[in-house]
Parts: sequence; C-alpha cells; structure tokens
Amino acid sequence: METVIVDLAVVIPVYNEEKNIKDCIESWTQVLSDLQIQYLIIILNDGSWDNTERVLSGIPQEQSIRAVSYTHLTLPTKR
Repeated sequence: METVIVDLAVVIPVYNEEKNIKDCIESWTQVLSDLQIQYLIIILNDGSWDNTERVLSGIPQEQSIRAVSYTHLTLPTKR
C-alpha cells in the first residue's frame, strides 16, 4: 500500500450500519472537500451482521476513502 500524506484522517467505526453508512460517508466527504484539505476517511467495519460490508464494497475505494472489515473485535477479558 502506498504512503498517503494527509492533513486530516477521520476514522468511522461501524457495526450494523447498512442504512446509515452511505449518508455518513457522503456527509464527511462533503465537509472535508469544502475545507480544501488532503483527507482520508477510514471506515472500520467491526464484523457487522447486516449488509454493511456489501454497502461498503459498493463505495469506490478512492485514494481518500478506505474501508476495512474485521471479525467482531472485543475488549480482552480479565484474567
């Protein structure tokens, strides 16, 4: 993966947000574009059970938008 130098990175964690994520990304893209800065939006899908991953796969993976999916991440348990 190439190195990208940005002025601002926004990390959006999502879990079962198929109905909201597209509007969220569009809103952030509009705001950051209006600021006229180099930006990166990183969407972290934390093992959603709905169609969030399918929605994310339909969003173009531009240089300014990256989607990463993981199996549900949990906090470590006490030992």
